[in-house]
This record gives sequence, structure tokens and C-alpha cells, in this order.
Amino acid sequence: MRILITGHTGFIGQALLQRLADEGHDVVGLSDDETRIDIRDEPAVQRAIDAARPDVVHHLAGVSGPMLFTDEPEKVIDINCAGTLAVFRAAVNAGVRRVVYGASVSSYASAVDGRACADSIYGVTKHFGELLALHYSSATSTEFTSVRIGSVYGEGRETFNPVHEMVRSAVREGEISYNTEQREPMIWIRDCVDMLVAIGKLPSVAPTYDAVTELLTHREMAELIGSRFGASITSHTGAHWWYPQGFDELRSAKHGLVPEPLLVTDAIPHIAGLV
Repeated sequence: MRILITGHTGFIGQALLQRLADEGHDVVGLSDDETRIDIRDEPAVQRAIDAARPDVVHHLAGVSGPMLFTDEPEKVIDINCAGTLAVFRAAVNAGVRRVVYGASVSSYASAVDGRACADSIYGVTKHFGELLALHYSSATSTEFTSVRIGSVYGEGRETFNPVHEMVRSAVREGEISYNTEQREPMIWIRDCVDMLVAIGKLPSVAPTYDAVTELLTHREMAELIGSRFGASITSHTGAHWWYPQGFDELRSAKHGLVPEPLLVTDAIPHIAGLV
């Protein structure tokens, strides 16, 4: 299968590209070492997709993580909305069979009048991508599906992640402090990649999938990690991210998309070797 990945140099993109290459697929990134393509440049995106002639496009490019957006919301909206529109239109024009969009659980972090909603500009932009995917899926012959990716942890993670931070603090300092106001929808990097690969191969796809193996409170995470290392535990209040809607958790292989989901309690030793 011919596959193109946008955002192939990112945390998830690198792991996905390597897995697909290992499986023998003809896989390329949107950009290469000589030519870096801005996803907002629709003509350049179109040329790249036309040249690659992919069966499947995994769209992972964009500004990621709500903590990065406080200073330049306009840039975030431009990249994540206009850029996603450019990729989707180019894929349709090129006759791509399927587009797998890297959506985010951040679109469902809060609630208003009992309905789940985003609590950040980032979450808003990712929800826009979901709506855009629904539109193009119904209006064109290209299949679109949105994968709501949770907090991904494991090897290759360079930016902040609460699981990594708690393990690091327990190992190095013998103590953990957790936010009483947060839950974390999590997935191990290999499980996330397993899921994306599987969705690319399915005979047909659902409009959305939740890439979340478990949804734990930060207290539950702290207690699991603290008990493993004998660390003391304290709490504090902070930003409220509760994900009231919940997610379709992949705690077992019953869904068929993740062969053997790795839960936090079993991942702790692996993370300890990374921090």
C-alpha cells in the first residue's frame, strides 16, 4: 500500500512511518530533507500528494498541545484549520482512497450545558478538523475518519507528559504531586501506532475512533506510580481538564485495533527506563 504521512517528523509521525516501512509499505512524508512544505501552501501540498499517489493519507501535521497556544492563537488556527483544509482538499483532488485525520481528545476536555466541548484554542481547531472530515466524507468519494488521540506516552516523547513527569519525580525525588482537577486519557505510543496502522487497512471506517486505552484521574496515576517506587504523594489544585464525556477505552484487545493494549500499571517500568 502507498501511504503518505503529514507530520512524519513528529513524535507519532516518526513512529508510524517506521512501523509502516517495517511492514513493507511504500510510505513517504509530505516533506523531505530538501523540501519542507508548509501545509497551508495548498499548491505545494497538492503537488506532493499528486507525486506520491498514495492510497492512504495520515494527516498528523499541525501545532500540537494546548500548552503551546497561549501566545499565538492566530497562528494555531491558521495552521490547524487552514492547513488541514489544504491537506483534505488536495487528497480529494488526487483521488486518495482514505484520509486518517489525527484529531484530539482535547476537543472534549470540558463541558457546557452537559455537552462535551474544547477548553482551548487547540481543542477548537482539532474539532474543526473533525467537522471538516465529516463534510468531505459525505461530499466526496474519499473516505475520511478522525482518530481522537489521547495523551501519548512512551519512547520518543520529548515534550511534557504527566505520566513521565510523575515517574521522573518518584524516581529522582521520591515524591509526587498531582492535580486534583485533572483526568488523563492515555495511550502508549506503540498502541497508538498499532491503531493508526489498523485503521488505514480496514475495509471500511467509522467516522471517529478514540485512541485512548484508559482514562485515569491524576490521583489514580499518582497512587499507581507512588506505590511502585515508595514515593510520597501530595496534591494541589490547578487547571480543570476532566473529559466529562469519557471515551471508548481500549483496555483490552476486544476492539481488534490494538492487539495487546499496554496499561499504565504495566508501563511504569518502561517509563522509568526513559526518564
